[in-house]
Amino acid sequence: MSLAGLRRMYLGFTTIVGLVGVAIGIASSIWLTRVGASAMGLSLTKAMPFDHRALMFSISVAIGWPICIYLGCVVAALTLAAPMCWQGRITLRQYLLYAIASRYPMSWRR
Repeated sequence: MSLAGLRRMYLGFTTIVGLVGVAIGIASSIWLTRVGASAMGLSLTKAMPFDHRALMFSISVAIGWPICIYLGCVVAALTLAAPMCWQGRITLRQYLLYAIASRYPMSWRR
């Protein structure tokens, strides 16, 4: 959904959720990339020959990074929006739709 119609308070909140989520996602992606390279016997500090291991590693990184960033944003949204749900400012359904599908509650709109 578009951010254009959000009230200023919720626009700031959503920006913070996004920044925290991307930071979590990138940090976990870097960690998983290092663990994956180590498990496949590849070095990230040297040029690697292009073989089946390097191809599988490249494909897993290309698929894994966006997934990690999405999951980082979900974790951030679930964590940071939980108090709103507990206080009754948004329903459980709105909370889950915000965290998983980035659908903003109507009460957040101008």
